[in-house]
Amino acid sequence: MALVIGSLISSPVMVSNVRTLSVLSFRIGSCPSVDTELQIWINNQKHVCTVTTNRDRAIADQAVLTVRIEANHFKPVVSTIDVANKMRSLGYSIAAIEDEKFSMANRIEDFFSDPRMLATLIGGTQLSFLIMGWIAIRSSNYKSAARSTIESRRQSIVLGFSVGLGLLVIGEVYSEFIRLLRGCHPPSPWDAASTLPTTSRLMLVFMGGVFAPVAEEVFFRGYILRKYMEAGFIWRGGLVCSLFFAMVHVTDPFHVPCIFLFGAILSWLYIKTNSLIAPVIAHAANNVLALVVLALT
Repeated sequence: MALVIGSLISSPVMVSNVRTLSVLSFRIGSCPSVDTELQIWINNQKHVCTVTTNRDRAIADQAVLTVRIEANHFKPVVSTIDVANKMRSLGYSIAAIEDEKFSMANRIEDFFSDPRMLATLIGGTQLSFLIMGWIAIRSSNYKSAARSTIESRRQSIVLGFSVGLGLLVIGEVYSEFIRLLRGCHPPSPWDAASTLPTTSRLMLVFMGGVFAPVAEEVFFRGYILRKYMEAGFIWRGGLVCSLFFAMVHVTDPFHVPCIFLFGAILSWLYIKTNSLIAPVIAHAANNVLALVVLALT
């Protein structure tokens, strides 16, 4: 549900990033020596991003002119008839319209590597996790254990930070292992962060390093795992919780096994301390340090 809500929230950004490709082919006779004027006219049409033309010799004194139009719109922004009429006005002799094709220029992975799309999707999903987890906790009959003392909170913070450093090391070792297997670093949607301006990088550090850990721990550990613990299925709950935790990170497929391990360790922290403080601190420490390194590089 949280992923669905996050996707709905990010849909306006996704729509704004859609790129389509129109490929129009004309069989022509006499024509201008270059296609500059035609390209300028098409490029001035609304939503058009790029225009390229290519000529291939066909039969006799005719050639095939192929026009490729990439645009930020769901539908063709220039009709074949309009292009043909403009070509005639520019001195092209059109013998026939050979072909016309329309398709998506984006690949699916492009949507998840775009910085704005990634930030919006993460923000919407994490907000959903936080709201759903908090409402579920408040509406349940769960009563927390005796109020933790300042000393126990301090211990949870130290334990959480220490485990967070360990998670960072595990993540780096895992990435290096995958790099050795593949011969290169595995692609990740976070790679797009290198293209962000400084302000956006700082926002990414906040969203991924502070907001996301709180939202995810409230939902996965504070709600899902807690329900299993109340039913007496402590370690089974930790396994299921870790599996769900990994599944919502499928946009980073090469790291899903490692994320599952992270989820298991965070679940162990929650079971051990009976508090969200340690897993939130561990999760945040790992994310902040990893994102700072990513933002600096």
